[in-house]
Amino acid sequence: MENSLIVEGEWAFKKMKCFMVNVYAPQEERKKNDLWNFIRNFMSQHQGNYFVFGDFNVVRSSSERIGSIFNHRSAFDFNEFINDCRFWDVPLGGHAFTRISSNGEKLSLFKDKMKHLKSNIKLWAHQFNAKKSEEKVQLSSKIADIERDLEAGLGSSSLHSQRKKMLLKLRDIEHAESLDVYQKAKIKWGIEADENTKFFHGIVNRKRRGLAIKGVMKDGTWFTDPGEIKDIFRDFFVEKFKHFKGVNVTRRSDHYKTLSPAQVSLLEHPTSELEVVLHSSFHSRTWEFRGSGSWSRIVGAINDMHDKGIIPHSSIKRQVKDGSTTRFWRDAWLGDIPFECQFPRLFCLEANKDCFVRDRWQNGWVWCWTRNFHGGVTGSQLDSLISMLENVQLSEGQDAWQWSLIGSNIFTVKDIRIFIDSISLPESPFETRWCRFIPRKINILVWRILRDRIPTRWNLSRKGFEVPSLLCPLCNTSPETSSHLFWSCNLAISVWRLVFKWMDLPLPDSDSLNGVFGWLDHARLNSASKSTLHSILGVVVWTLWQFRNNKIFGDKKMLQKDLLDQIVDVSFLWYSSRNRNCKVMIKHQVTFSYMDIES
Repeated sequence: MENSLIVEGEWAFKKMKCFMVNVYAPQEERKKNDLWNFIRNFMSQHQGNYFVFGDFNVVRSSSERIGSIFNHRSAFDFNEFINDCRFWDVPLGGHAFTRISSNGEKLSLFKDKMKHLKSNIKLWAHQFNAKKSEEKVQLSSKIADIERDLEAGLGSSSLHSQRKKMLLKLRDIEHAESLDVYQKAKIKWGIEADENTKFFHGIVNRKRRGLAIKGVMKDGTWFTDPGEIKDIFRDFFVEKFKHFKGVNVTRRSDHYKTLSPAQVSLLEHPTSELEVVLHSSFHSRTWEFRGSGSWSRIVGAINDMHDKGIIPHSSIKRQVKDGSTTRFWRDAWLGDIPFECQFPRLFCLEANKDCFVRDRWQNGWVWCWTRNFHGGVTGSQLDSLISMLENVQLSEGQDAWQWSLIGSNIFTVKDIRIFIDSISLPESPFETRWCRFIPRKINILVWRILRDRIPTRWNLSRKGFEVPSLLCPLCNTSPETSSHLFWSCNLAISVWRLVFKWMDLPLPDSDSLNGVFGWLDHARLNSASKSTLHSILGVVVWTLWQFRNNKIFGDKKMLQKDLLDQIVDVSFLWYSSRNRNCKVMIKHQVTFSYMDIES
């Protein structure tokens, strides 16, 4: 059982059967009772002498509990357990219960046993490491032999399977060695520290000695005792910052203008520390105006979108209810243009140009002009204004701003983002794809390939670059276009066949990579499976692009036979590191032939 260790043996001197019970009791009361019941049952089933020791995590009386709360129920259960088992509490101490030899040296069988165990562990570790090193050398030699056979064209499916198993086993051995070295380095650092530790400690100690105050002069006497130096400094600053008693303000003369008694009492009134801080802070440099912050850039971006016509000014309209906060002439509350711009003559004759809508409504529209007028252009503008206000009725409630760019009249960040993207971003027939299980660089590469925005030889020649050859560097049979490089090339076709065979899926009937992703969209799979397939397709595209670049620009050429191994390993690495709930084991044994790839 947990929290207990029972060792059975025979007392050599007395020739009697003994049980050594080491107890480490848990905190919870229920688990403690389970432990006591387990020991009771064990003793009833196994006859012998019992020695029970360890940490019982409980006391028998309140006098034994110091610094914490005494639990009566726990103590009662423990005492009942001791009485049922007929245990004796043996107070160990001195030589009364300590085994000693005739010459007075202590005998510790456990210590001797641990010494022998330590030597055995060291011997076992040495043999184990030697065995692993020999196994590592043998695996490396066998892998090298298999690779030479593969290079000579003598490979087979079973040979590739053996190679993959050996690579996995060699990787596990190297991983265990790296963990061992890492642990030894931590232990060495913890025990011996760094070789520069003494040097840095010396620098710190020299600085401390240089900054220390060795002594201080007071009233012609030199003090060097640290306690006296502290007292002198404390007395000095206490004297400098002692409480200020204030200033008495009196009347200078009856012939001059003097302060009133109220002003005198105000000056004699004690000043709080908060008033002093606020007064000094107001005149300090911290109150100077600082540069523009985030809001300045936000407002500038909004004004820039207004100027470019992306978001028109009419997108935010004033919704008038009681008209208490909407200005009648200056705000655009009825239409997109303020009344001061539509009716300039009436605005010039308005007595209160900043009046609100409520000021002009008293069960009907009322006006306040600076002078009377009859007919003409001004009268025509007034008739037009009255006709516009004919159907306007004020209601209860406060005026508010209303978002009118979207039909729902509710502002959301998502709607404005979609609206801005629809105007500013270029339209494309292909949907932007993004898979979170692969790095950003692969998502960008797939995005560029689907839009034919990748620097293939054909695209470079169309841009005016001088290309020595337009043929595909992988097959040298057709021009290197995006569609050919990643789908129609002989090497690409072989790789795609092996990948889909490995995934146990039929190869899609398509003529381009766009068709493959279209097949993925319409496949009858759940979202998790589609994300997994999307990540594998991205890894295949990335591997083909790397192989192409390495063949043109690389010094160390990549082998075609290693492409599928690389795709499987990289797919597992990226998918498992970005998916916490990864239950897909991609690194299983591949049972098909690698020889479909032309060497």
